[in-house]
Amino acid sequence: MRYAVAMKRIIAVNRTHAPGRENPLHAHDVWEIVLYTGGSGSILLSDGDRELAPGTICCFPPDAAHGERSKRGYDSMWIMFDGFAVAGDTAMIIVDPPHGPCRSLAELLYHEYRLNEKNPVCMDVLSLFIGYIMRLASHSAEDARVEAIKHMLIANIGNADFRLNRSLGMLGSPATLHALFKKAVGVSPLQHLIDLRIRDSKPLLSIRGLTLRAVSRQVGFRDPYHFSRAFKQKTGMPPAKYRAQH
Repeated sequence: MRYAVAMKRIIAVNRTHAPGRENPLHAHDVWEIVLYTGGSGSILLSDGDRELAPGTICCFPPDAAHGERSKRGYDSMWIMFDGFAVAGDTAMIIVDPPHGPCRSLAELLYHEYRLNEKNPVCMDVLSLFIGYIMRLASHSAEDARVEAIKHMLIANIGNADFRLNRSLGMLGSPATLHALFKKAVGVSPLQHLIDLRIRDSKPLLSIRGLTLRAVSRQVGFRDPYHFSRAFKQKTGMPPAKYRAQH
């Protein structure tokens, strides 16, 4: 999907707590991104309704009709701006990944805009936000699941209590996700996690006074022997030798 960003003008950044109601179809002459952060209901579009659920992100181009319907109410954050072009003129609907990067960027933009709406950092955060959304929009369902696993592994690099299969079970069938991940990445989720841990251990080994036991604990290994064996398998040398050479 191709898009271009020119000089943007941020028109509004705000958040809404809407009670149960219907917000009828309406349109703006500028772009609007809405991130739904709570509640439930339906997103009204000219071609039919979509589910309104926390984590849903809607990008509405100028003149795209949209609205909401909710019996219990919903929470949202919304950004209005101009100077953005993308192939197509229909609404894009994506879902924020489990680790919530879009929610984090929206919160950051909201706070920076409240502090000083003319601060150039607001433009920087919005550009990053748009770039992330467009990246997610280009993902297939399989891509999204692989990325969710990657972020889950990154979040648990230093967690010795992490249980891979139990965590995969929260995303779907562990066996199916194992196969999907290995096909996309080339290694199993467990091997990818070990690779991440070994990568993060290398700068720690350069810290004088930090024992191998301490390094192994910081990168999620309970047993220094297990860490040393995994490190040697990955790098071709034991961590003590790596430390001496680096």
